[in-house]
Amino acid sequence: MSALLSPITCFEYDFIPIEVTDRQLRSLDRLKQQAGQPVFVRGFNTKNQAGLKATKFVGVFQLDDLTIQVLPKIYYAEHRKAEEAGANLLFLLKYAADLPLPTDLAALQNQRSDFLEVLIGLFATHLRSQWQQGAFRTYRSVEDVLPVLKGQWRLTAQLRRPAQPHQFAVTYDEFTADNSLNRIFRYVVERLWYLTRDRQNRRILGDLKLWMEEVTLLPSVTLAETLALPITRLNQRFEPLLNLARLFLAQQSIQPSTGDCRTYGFTFDMNRLFEQFVTNLLKRRRGDWPEHLQDCEIRSQVSGRYLAQRSDGSNVFQLKPDLAFVADGDYRLIIDTKYKRLNQADRKLGVSQADMYQMCAYAQRFRCDRILLLYPQTSEISVPIREFFRVPGTEVEIQVATLNLQRDLHERSQQEQLFIELQWILGANYEYAN
Repeated sequence: MSALLSPITCFEYDFIPIEVTDRQLRSLDRLKQQAGQPVFVRGFNTKNQAGLKATKFVGVFQLDDLTIQVLPKIYYAEHRKAEEAGANLLFLLKYAADLPLPTDLAALQNQRSDFLEVLIGLFATHLRSQWQQGAFRTYRSVEDVLPVLKGQWRLTAQLRRPAQPHQFAVTYDEFTADNSLNRIFRYVVERLWYLTRDRQNRRILGDLKLWMEEVTLLPSVTLAETLALPITRLNQRFEPLLNLARLFLAQQSIQPSTGDCRTYGFTFDMNRLFEQFVTNLLKRRRGDWPEHLQDCEIRSQVSGRYLAQRSDGSNVFQLKPDLAFVADGDYRLIIDTKYKRLNQADRKLGVSQADMYQMCAYAQRFRCDRILLLYPQTSEISVPIREFFRVPGTEVEIQVATLNLQRDLHERSQQEQLFIELQWILGANYEYAN
């Protein structure tokens, strides 16, 4: 295999003028099979240059010897450097997945070639630090035959071995690092060691591989298995690392490719990421909620209600708002986040008819008069969108608003301004309706 090329950074739907080799084409086909649709499309730009056009996928992609980092379009601006956009994406991840990211995300982004290497470096460094403090250990019951008595003597088993009177059949508890949590960590360490191109990351992961030899290396680990793992007082210090491991395991993004071409895709679901970011940001800043929401609890991925019933009485068309502020069963505010671009020039602001129908269904079935459709603000929008739509004959108000994520979010003052904006949006919904 030839030496790896320097990573290319672009934004969603950008065109990359580049000559694609046959090996890279094979990698593109594999990524398409994994994703179910093209991650990049071959074509020509207005200058008749051949190349690749990014699609809706955000992440880091390895095409044989070529690495392409695709950043969210919401961060695109002519004056913005890719490093700033990468740092802002890391900020979203920090809140959305509760990751152990440091304060200076811009400096962190500058230290690595792409944000996948940043995340690998964070995982490796933090896991090494925790392992040096002491691996998480649990007691495991072991049955064995030993020349000395240890633990509980299994007399029934002993009587079955009359020819070996000097050997004792025993059961004892072993305090071991070979447990479910560490098996997940070792699996991820092995996969990341295979993927990383950064020398420092590979060195730290190599140390961890040696330190974790007593831990069983599983042939595979699924995201569902990590979600089922209980977090207790004893292993709580490893929870941020487990969140990072879950991020790596999502969509099998770190599974090694087969064949002669190095191929992988590390992707983000930006719809889910934006939703989780808003949810966790609100949860962390509960004390700053508007006064009319202070007695509420916030619920995410609300379920349990349906739009209709069949003639046999069975429920159909489940409704599942992203967020809801609820007090004593009363839905005060429902928020649905949409990772879509709006259009100020459009009479409907680019809001899809299907989305508006969905909000009306939420209002009717959850008996909630205040609905908020929240979008990220993009560079195409000159001023924030703050619009209200009233449903005639009802008290229902549907607010459409944009949240400006194009700030320099590694600065604390800009982080604070972001929450003040979100706080104002929540309050404006109430003030307008009253």
